[in-house]
Amino acid sequence: TSGVVEARARELRIPPERVKQGAKVKLPVLLALLAELHIDAGEMAYVGDDLIDLDAMELAALGFSPSDAHPEIKRRSHLVSRLRGGRGAVRTVVEYLLKARADGSWERALNRYLGRKEDGTHA
Repeated sequence: TSGVVEARARELRIPPERVKQGAKVKLPVLLALLAELHIDAGEMAYVGDDLIDLDAMELAALGFSPSDAHPEIKRRSHLVSRLRGGRGAVRTVVEYLLKARADGSWERALNRYLGRKEDGTHA
C-alpha cells in the first residue's frame, strides 16, 4: 500500500475503485479485476518486479519488468526495461506496446502529447 501509487493513479485519472493495493497474493485480485472489466488474460500485459508478481506475470500474454526487478522476474519477462522501477520503466513498456501495434497508436499518442493535429501538423 502506497500513497505514491494513489497519487499517481489520481494523476492518470484511474478511478479509485480500480486501484487495488495491499494484496499479499496478487493473482486472485487480478482475476477479479479482469472479470470485472471483461478482459481475457490473453489480452493482458503485466509489469512486475518481485516474486509476488510471478503468478500474475505468467498468466499475462506479455510480461515486463524494470531493470531492478528480482532476477527470476527478469528471467521470465518478455522485455526488461533499461530503466528502474519508478524511474520510467512503465513508460518504456507503454511505448513498446504502442509502437508494436500496426494501427498508428504510437503516432497518435505522440501527436497528442506534442499538441499536434492527428495528421502530425501543428494545431
